[in-house]
Amino acid sequence: MIDYNQLSHEIIQYRRDLHQIPELGFYVYKTSAYVQNILAGLACEVEQIVKTGLIAYFDFGRKETVAFRADMDALPIQEETGLPYASSHEGCMHACGHDGHMAGLLGFAKVLDDYKKNNVQMPCNALLLFQPAEETIDGALRICGTHIFDRYNIKAIFGLHLWPMLSKGEIASRPGPMMAKSTAVAVEFEGVSAHCGEPEKGKDALEAACKFVSDIYTFKSLYVRDRCVLKFGKM
Repeated sequence: MIDYNQLSHEIIQYRRDLHQIPELGFYVYKTSAYVQNILAGLACEVEQIVKTGLIAYFDFGRKETVAFRADMDALPIQEETGLPYASSHEGCMHACGHDGHMAGLLGFAKVLDDYKKNNVQMPCNALLLFQPAEETIDGALRICGTHIFDRYNIKAIFGLHLWPMLSKGEIASRPGPMMAKSTAVAVEFEGVSAHCGEPEKGKDALEAACKFVSDIYTFKSLYVRDRCVLKFGKM
């Protein structure tokens, strides 16, 4: 049977290895190759989907399948931690924990592999999904378009997100939306230059932009009743 103490050290190493090779969007080629190399020696069917995504299917002879998903892509952020396993890619960093998500799912793959080899009876099959382009808008959408959920008769899908504010060993959840996502929007304000002493002859683009941001926040607080996070990070 599997040595869980040894597995915990392997998961830490997976995470540190992946932390050093962060990549963006669908262009997670090194990341995909690393994950595929770990999965290659396990008792599962591995398939590449949506360019650089991967699925690993553990067949336990059941009619239904439960899926578990980890995201693969990093963020366009320069790492300045000085850690020995810091990012080796300029301007790119695993600053949202996706390296840890993949490492955890690879550890789970090792557990499922052990179950398969020891003929452990499971209530369902398991499909592990490694998803690229989570930080953009189309990674999950393109995976849904592959019809893998129908092909493997997937009845439920689970994903976890690291949350350092929780105590060790705690898992938190809630009904409905739980986590927001970042996105980029481009809104341009065009003004008319004028002397500061004659502002009536110009149109102040900066003032209009500031009012736009303020009005959006006001609109959210007055009219959005559902749980919502809205913040502008840069102007």
